[in-house]
Amino acid sequence: MSAIEFVVRDGAGGLNRGFVGGEGASAPLMAGPGSDISLNLNQGQILGYARNGTSLEITLVDGQVIVIDGFFGLDGRPASDLYISTSGAMSEVNLIEGAEGALFGTYVEADVYGKWGPDEDLYFLNEGTILLAGDPDGAEPQTDVVALADLKLDLMAAASNDARARAEKIAGAACCAIGGVRTAR
Repeated sequence: MSAIEFVVRDGAGGLNRGFVGGEGASAPLMAGPGSDISLNLNQGQILGYARNGTSLEITLVDGQVIVIDGFFGLDGRPASDLYISTSGAMSEVNLIEGAEGALFGTYVEADVYGKWGPDEDLYFLNEGTILLAGDPDGAEPQTDVVALADLKLDLMAAASNDARARAEKIAGAACCAIGGVRTAR
């Protein structure tokens, strides 16, 4: 297992840089309300997201779990913003709650690093650590990375379909409530 580089920018603009995870490491990242957290990862290195109380748990393809304490407020909504960045590109991670509390990440690409911007401290210019699925002790991989990626895509599609169905139901109810006519597309 390899340590993952991070930067946390608090609500006052203060920066905390370091590494999380890796061999024998179990200390979580601490996030206060209004924090911006950037991890030196790309989408393919993330297997999934989960909420545990006010903590966000990010499971990586190599089996590591990065814990960000205080990411969620007491109301269960994110109190901080999460970004992933590598090779001068950055994406904001928007978490969507699916069925039975499952969390799915959608990614909004930010501008590529170059000109000065207010988020320049959150960019990582290097490629970051290469993570491989399998045994964390370096034994033969037990999980096919392609199969994991396909599973992730299937889960994201299911969450998207579930969200679409809920949105259509809400739109239909709202339309009926005001006496409008809803047309199918």
